[in-house]
Amino acid sequence: MRVEYGSLGPLDLTAMSNDALSLDILDLVPSAGPLHLAVSVNGVASTGAFEITSTGPFLLPYDSFTVPGEFSSVSTLKLTFTSDSPFAFAANNLQAVPEPSTVALMGLGLLGLAMVGRRQTA
Repeated sequence: MRVEYGSLGPLDLTAMSNDALSLDILDLVPSAGPLHLAVSVNGVASTGAFEITSTGPFLLPYDSFTVPGEFSSVSTLKLTFTSDSPFAFAANNLQAVPEPSTVALMGLGLLGLAMVGRRQTA
């Protein structure tokens, strides 16, 4: 089974990431797995040895790929899932994992907005 994202840009998946892609596997049939995953970026097979055996978040660290630099300018992204037996799965939310500093900065901004709002009502 192939899932392909085309006409992405170039899109820099490393800009807002913690050095990994995250794939959220919602359902996996048969649940015993494993599924084997091959990743192709811009037509270049840039794969590591990925096996998906359960549902939930699945991290794909960039440094586990043979060509990790390809993720800084992605035009097409192809995910190829294979298994020794028939399978089906549901996935959601393929995205770069946000940096912890980005989350902290957003939290500080929200805290600042709350303080300004509180000061104006007092």
